[in-house]
Amino acid sequence: MSASSTSRQTISVVIPTYNRAELVVDAIESALLQTRVPDEIIVVDDGSTDDTLSALKRFRASVRIIAQPNRGRSAARNAGLCAARGDLIVFLDSDDLLTADSLERRARILEMTPEVDVVYGDMYIINAAGQRVGVHRDYMPGPRPSGFIFAELALRCFILMPAMIRRTALGEHRFDERLSQAEDYDLWRRVAAGSHFRYVERPVACYRIHDTNTITAQPQRMQECELEVQSRFFAMPAFGQLSRQEQSRVYRSHGAKRAALGHVGVARHFFARAVRKSPSSAASHALLLSSVLAPRMLRRMILERRRVTRKHLSQEAGPSPADHQATDISVQPVVTS
Repeated sequence: MSASSTSRQTISVVIPTYNRAELVVDAIESALLQTRVPDEIIVVDDGSTDDTLSALKRFRASVRIIAQPNRGRSAARNAGLCAARGDLIVFLDSDDLLTADSLERRARILEMTPEVDVVYGDMYIINAAGQRVGVHRDYMPGPRPSGFIFAELALRCFILMPAMIRRTALGEHRFDERLSQAEDYDLWRRVAAGSHFRYVERPVACYRIHDTNTITAQPQRMQECELEVQSRFFAMPAFGQLSRQEQSRVYRSHGAKRAALGHVGVARHFFARAVRKSPSSAASHALLLSSVLAPRMLRRMILERRRVTRKHLSQEAGPSPADHQATDISVQPVVTS
């Protein structure tokens, strides 16, 4: 093991915020109370019109505050990233929290394993009052792989915002400020083309569900943005290097998501591409046939399967004041196999 692989890395936590005067305080405190306190915390106020700047005054001794006109959360994250000096970067949304040893656990992995570029993990789901109502993987089932994860990421976004990433892996990558949602998915898409990831089982953060979450306030817009990002995979050289079966699976997944939104003609096109890539796939043939002969039934089937899955998983998570919101977390159709 080289000396550089065991050297202590500096950590920057970047917190963008907009009109969350109360919640951003909790986010900052969750970073300050870490078992390994970050070397710097940067809060970017994106033109808040509430008392956010006043609330941040108490942290001026320990937090770097950047104020800018309202340009959106991607621009705020990019501003924080440009100002950050750490070797390891964590983006924390201002309504979320880090678990107590989140930074220590993940920094240790990156310090000891130089081949790993990003360490991500699950998140507890909490309601507006901060009570735990489940974990993210219950609401979005599926593998959480380590290593070269590009093929799995092309199916759905399972990398959550507070992942820890080496600055060298970020390179010149920045958040796409043209995307109103799913901008994190787009960033991980580009990073994953040339980086290795490590998944840790124990949750590294808490994801707060409340009325102004984009995932609860604009679920259809979220799905549309995710589809836009997923379509960007198709032109990447890394996508062309996947096996024909892997490419077929992604086309099939994209088609199912399009069908769920009622875009049956577009869905049919992707089912046909899936068949061409892997002619032996019975699932691709069945979806293509259904899109031609029974498009309305296909859409109902996909939506019903999603609804049943969400209902089942939310029941497993147990009743809570946020259940009606938490069940909206799983926005991807399940028909991908």
